Amino acid sequence: MQGPQLLPGVVVAGGVAGAGGAPQQHAMRYTGALLTRAVAAALAARHAAAPLPGVPFAAASAAAAAAASSSSSTSAAALLAERAASHLWASSSRRGAHFERGSDSFEEAEASCWSCHDRHKRGSLLCQSCDKIQPADSSQTYFDLMGIREPTFDIDTAALERRYKLLQWTLHPDKSVARTPQEQGFSAEHASHVNQAYGVLRKPLSRANYLLSLAGVQAGDNFEGTIEDPELLMEVMEAREQVEATDDPRELAPLLDSARARQSALEARLSEAFRARDTGAAAALVAQLTYYVRLEEAITAKM
Repeated sequence: MQGPQLLPGVVVAGGVAGAGGAPQQHAMRYTGALLTRAVAAALAARHAAAPLPGVPFAAASAAAAAAASSSSSTSAAALLAERAASHLWASSSRRGAHFERGSDSFEEAEASCWSCHDRHKRGSLLCQSCDKIQPADSSQTYFDLMGIREPTFDIDTAALERRYKLLQWTLHPDKSVARTPQEQGFSAEHASHVNQAYGVLRKPLSRANYLLSLAGVQAGDNFEGTIEDPELLMEVMEAREQVEATDDPRELAPLLDSARARQSALEARLSEAFRARDTGAAAALVAQLTYYVRLEEAITAKM
């Protein structure tokens, strides 16, 4: 019999936390008030993590932290919450990114476990049947991995950082110390992909370059020298000369402020270009932004 629905979309059924109104069959089957307290702790943290896509993952991670720090908890409750977080690894990425788009069939959104050959969601950290750590899914974009449903230039960087910290916690090497060397390698691979995704998406220039690459447009260093506005090119060259001519922080400070102001203006125009799906305009703006980012780097290196 289904238990009470503590918050919309999450119930406690037979002592097992479930999402979408049904028990998660792959969750460890612990029962009793202790599990309910762990679930309640996760649900209490749910609203704090609301900006994160994929509430089940955030809630399960919060439950693990609450269970680990509670004087009334046991290792069983902590383990349940930790495994729930791992099993729901892909809930905010693959399920949201594909089933809501309606672009993939169930077969395309699933993968086969290397150990037991059962089916599980693509991008999952653990097999739901045998609990083995799975290889990283190379078909996931950085946006999928970080729980952002659609590739976009306009992201919530604070939510991105929270997601990153949750994934870091889940993939900490201490959590796979008892695993096989092969599984430890898979876990390290997941962690590497997470670090790469965070590093690219957190900065506007690399995020814009990545969006262009997803659209099949060459980006990055290939744009060097493609500024067509002679006045803009002259402005950048003069700023470079000013930076090279001084080591005085008082002279460098206004140059830094100017470079950053230029970047902010270009980022606003990039946002408009990506929303309009105008990759040509976005590519030209990325070329300009690249110069000002490098100018800022040259200034800060001398300060």
